[in-house]
Amino acid sequence: MSQPNRAIPTANHQQVDTYNPATGELHQTYTLHNTDEMHAIIEQTHQAFLSWKKTSMDERARILLKTADIVERDAQMLGEMMARQMGKPIKQGIAEAQSCAIPQKMAQQYWPMKNVTSNPANMGWSATIRLG
Repeated sequence: MSQPNRAIPTANHQQVDTYNPATGELHQTYTLHNTDEMHAIIEQTHQAFLSWKKTSMDERARILLKTADIVERDAQMLGEMMARQMGKPIKQGIAEAQSCAIPQKMAQQYWPMKNVTSNPANMGWSATIRLG
C-alpha cells in the first residue's frame, strides 16, 4: 500500500535547500518531482486509498497500533528531527511525537467496530467501549 522509496535522478530536476531555523545551518537538500512524477505519485496514492478502503476495521486498527508503537519507540529520534527541521526544543518534539500515538492507543477500547448498515453508500459504525 505504500510508495517505495526511490532515488530521483537530479538531472533536470529542481532542488530546494532547507535550513535549521535555530542555527541557520543547511539541514537537507531535497530534489523536487517533475509534473509526470507528481501525477504518477497521485495515481499510486489513489490506488493505495482504493486498497485501504477495502481493509477491515480490525486490520486498520492493527496497522495504526503498530504505527503508534513505532512512533513511541522512535520518539527521541523524531524529537531531534523536529529540532533540526523546525527549531523546536527537543523535549517539545518528543512530547509531540508521543502525543501522536495517543489516539491510536485510545482507540483500542473501541475495537472491534461493527458495520451497522448494509448499504455501502450509507456506511455507519458502532463501537463498544470496554469499561473495565
